[in-house]
Amino acid sequence: MSHSLAACIYAEQLRMHGHGEPLWQPEPRPEDGEVLIGDVGFIEDGRFYRLFNARFPADHPINKDGVPDGFVPLEYNERALLQKNEHYLGPTPLYSKSVSTNKVAVGGGAKGAYASYRFTCRSEKGAVLIPGGDITLWHVQRNRSFPEYVRLYHDSWHQFAEAQTRVINAEDIILVTGFLKASEWAVAAIANHGKAHGVSFSAQGVPVAQAEFTLEHDATVEMSVTQRSGPKRSADPRGGPRDQCLFLKYYKAKRNRFLGRKIVANAEPQDDEHGGGDQAWIPNSDLVLGVARNPSVGSLTVEEVPSTMSLNDPLDHALNYILTLLPRSPL
Repeated sequence: MSHSLAACIYAEQLRMHGHGEPLWQPEPRPEDGEVLIGDVGFIEDGRFYRLFNARFPADHPINKDGVPDGFVPLEYNERALLQKNEHYLGPTPLYSKSVSTNKVAVGGGAKGAYASYRFTCRSEKGAVLIPGGDITLWHVQRNRSFPEYVRLYHDSWHQFAEAQTRVINAEDIILVTGFLKASEWAVAAIANHGKAHGVSFSAQGVPVAQAEFTLEHDATVEMSVTQRSGPKRSADPRGGPRDQCLFLKYYKAKRNRFLGRKIVANAEPQDDEHGGGDQAWIPNSDLVLGVARNPSVGSLTVEEVPSTMSLNDPLDHALNYILTLLPRSPL
């Protein structure tokens, strides 16, 4: 897949929040509509492209471009597993570890709502996301249906993509399991080749989608900021539908020449740097969910990457310590 430098910096710097793959281009493609759970597709230059949707039948309008040979719709316990939180995150910036904010002004006035931030980037790379309103989370909780579906049909997805004359690696094809969406946004990717330097953002009486980031110039610093904002709607995007995909959660499959294919799930929390929160997450690690064997592909390892955080009760440590002090019963 082809990716711009800005898209790479942005995704690399914001993955640490654990919300999923950060999308440099959150806006839906007009020909596809917004990203949906069950979409099978790929990410290129920070934008998701749908091949088909596994949740709908082959003759559904969403699958107008066809489905793979032998297509079987994905079924799962939607009532139990599909979760939605309309106010998962508020309209506050998310930024990389290398970025800090030291001036904030938000509120309303005679000219309407306003938001003003000043960011400082202390490293060679940085990224900032400013949502224009609350962020909604949709996701399917961990289950057996999704990874098993990937295991059974991933090869046919790659064949389907190649039949469209695409040049694409099999491991680039993913199955969407969740996302974070907002009604409007502004994003910036920062390349800094000097001392810590400032970037300002101000939306005075205009939607976030119409505001811009501004460099604070200094002759001793070489710095560039690539920015985007959206959506480009004819009407005011404030209060519009939350169809802009900021982060994407998904499964993907990786084939090892000797070990077969492994399936990984993207996007679980792993860090406490999310623009001022106080949650702590475990670092990126792999969790083996199961192993299956198939004579044609060898071993099939199912993983979740990063692994899901476990909330430990402090009393557990005390109880474990007490148990070590108790005399052991004779056999």
